[in-house]
Amino acid sequence: MLLVACIAVPTSIGGARKQAGWAALGRFAIDRRFWLFVISAAALQSSHQLYYGFGTLIWRQAGFPNSVIGVLWAEGVVAEIVLFWYSAALVRRLGPTGLMVLGGVGGVLRWSLMAF
Repeated sequence: MLLVACIAVPTSIGGARKQAGWAALGRFAIDRRFWLFVISAAALQSSHQLYYGFGTLIWRQAGFPNSVIGVLWAEGVVAEIVLFWYSAALVRRLGPTGLMVLGGVGGVLRWSLMAF
């Protein structure tokens, strides 16, 4: 999906802009903070994806009826909508690092609670 979005981005007209873009990309490639962000985001996202992929199976194995599993997923969707509704305020208040920490804490809480 990202590849399709990148194809749709208009190309720059001037050669200087194109070179500046490649130079900026090179600066990102050697910036340790950038790679820390990429690795942190990948770890957080993979943790959440495991939950999305196997949550239903775990709940079925625990004996939850399908109707309760549906309600649990619907509750998650409502929580995401509320989070997106207030996201501008959260970004202003927490900043990018704070949001990453919030996602990590949410993952730890989720997996901790699923153990019971």
